[in-house]
Amino acid sequence: MRMDRGNKALQGRVLHARGKRWLAMKLDRRGISLTELIFALGVMLIVLCVGYRSYFGLTRADDIEKQRESITLTVQNAMSRIKEDVRAASAVSVTGSSLTAFGSGFHVTYHSLPGGGLDRVIGTGHFIYKNVNAAFTRSGSGVDVALSAKTTAHGRAIRVDLQTFISPRNR
Repeated sequence: MRMDRGNKALQGRVLHARGKRWLAMKLDRRGISLTELIFALGVMLIVLCVGYRSYFGLTRADDIEKQRESITLTVQNAMSRIKEDVRAASAVSVTGSSLTAFGSGFHVTYHSLPGGGLDRVIGTGHFIYKNVNAAFTRSGSGVDVALSAKTTAHGRAIRVDLQTFISPRNR
């Protein structure tokens, strides 16, 4: 039952939970007490703290996932480009931390940069894959390629590793 202004007969009465009987109580018309105010502020503070931690925890997790997605895409793009270049080549040369693919009318060189990064040089142009480290090993008729990338987000280390064997198709 609602206790509102229109129901004056029920105002001031409360149902006793155990005995299911009505107890007559007078309503305090002066407002809320200091104890009620402190209790309400305490409950509100707890709710705000939980909400604050939840919001920033979710935001942080989202940032970490975006960083992981970004670095994964970078490594996958670099690996995909290396595969295309090596498969289109007729000869492949590995020297230290460099890979050169020779084809009909082109040659592409990949260099691991000392400070981190992979530089793709074709003709006079180049493209740098940031934060990507590469290791190339000549193996039989092809090349073992290992790419790795590492970064941090909110104090957490994120690392992505890809490794594959690629052989030229145009031999």
